Amino acid sequence: MRKPWLIALGILAAAVLAAYAYNFGPGANWQPSAHTEDWARFGQYVGGIFSLLAFLGVLGTIQMQRRQLEWQQARTTLDELLREARHLASALEQVLGAPIEKVAITAQQLSAQGKSSNVVGVLELVDLRSAAETERAAAPAPEIKSAYRKSLVGSTGALSEKFDLLAAVLSEYVSRGGDSIFLLFYRDRFRMTVRRLVGLEVAVSTADWWLLSTDESESRRWRF
Repeated sequence: MRKPWLIALGILAAAVLAAYAYNFGPGANWQPSAHTEDWARFGQYVGGIFSLLAFLGVLGTIQMQRRQLEWQQARTTLDELLREARHLASALEQVLGAPIEKVAITAQQLSAQGKSSNVVGVLELVDLRSAAETERAAAPAPEIKSAYRKSLVGSTGALSEKFDLLAAVLSEYVSRGGDSIFLLFYRDRFRMTVRRLVGLEVAVSTADWWLLSTDESESRRWRF
């Protein structure tokens, strides 16, 4: 199948020749001229028209190449941001899976609830459901919260920093035209962890960003 621009060029060439014939054909009774000067003038006419079209074509090609270069640069930036987001998410998972310090109260809670002795296990204790009919999350007593924080030691600082960086990277990714599906995916993936950190009174600068209500049904729609 011919490319559209070839068809357009053929139509344009036919129009140029038809315009010349329409203007000069009747005077020559529609007969080809026997004078070389007439043919020379015709050649100049055709050459002038198509030289202009060729120049316009060059300008169009340059514009297309410029746009393609800008698109490639934008794509490279988006790929770098997405790669950084994946790197940060992987680092977060490593921190969450790291073992905790042995604090008596936390160890007892972990053992009683059958939770893993790592960062994510401690964070899961923060929002354990009570046996009350309300089925609302029971906030740990101040001493228990303190024990949880001591158990996590430096992990909370690392998590807070990486969550702030990940939020910034994802926001920049979307602002530059990236697909928001990745933002929704990571936000849904880590929202509960951020909520638990806030429950432990751990400062996360971007906590509002992570806890911003993208409706749970909407989030699950994008979950891989």
